[in-house]
Amino acid sequence: MTDENQKDSISVEKEKNTKVNNNHQKSRKQKAERVIAMIALFVSVGSVAISIWTGNEAAKTNRINLMPLLSMYSDWNYSTDTNEGKADSERHCLLTWGIENKGLGPAVIYDARYFHSNSKKGYKVNKPIIGMKLKKILSNHFDEIEIGEQDYDFNYLSPGYTLHPKDSTLLFGVAVPASSIRTSEGQPSALRKIIFSVCYCSLQGDCYSADTRNIDDDKISLMCPEKVDMDCFIKNVQKRNSTKKCER
Repeated sequence: MTDENQKDSISVEKEKNTKVNNNHQKSRKQKAERVIAMIALFVSVGSVAISIWTGNEAAKTNRINLMPLLSMYSDWNYSTDTNEGKADSERHCLLTWGIENKGLGPAVIYDARYFHSNSKKGYKVNKPIIGMKLKKILSNHFDEIEIGEQDYDFNYLSPGYTLHPKDSTLLFGVAVPASSIRTSEGQPSALRKIIFSVCYCSLQGDCYSADTRNIDDDKISLMCPEKVDMDCFIKNVQKRNSTKKCER
């Protein structure tokens, strides 16, 4: 092989080596770019996942912070009233049914009813006249006494009525002479004759139920949706339309 041919051979070999090195460098660069792209994709997906999780946790916290908790009760106590001009005093018994918001957020009344004598049929408590009906029902459970207009108090609950945290409302109260009280299991039997039951919702539309019955009473249920579209509900209450279509 002549010197010239040898030089050409060396030159071709160098050229091949250069191309191979360039290809290797190009391949390594492409691999690096793919790795970087994949890392960027993982970081992006991770950021979205963290953002969604953070949003969900914030929503849960907000839901808890706005969650109402209505506590309902039926109670009685004795008092002593002294009438002017009379030396003797007569004991009276005050029977009360009430409701209180012990939660963190407002409670919006969706439906409120009363049941009597363990009837499964509930009657709405959305009008003042209901107080007179309750008075008549209770009059049948006292001995020789008719409840007068000044002896009872009633506050009705209409859909949309809102109880804010720590708000309390007397639903029904009646004062009668202690001598007329009939007792059952250590308490006035009249307390077990009327049960108030409510369905209420948070501002986010999560709905719950509560009532004044004792644990050992027969089950009386007020149908309550799990969730309600509150914007739809408030608009229909204001227009006095049915709120059924707002249930979710």
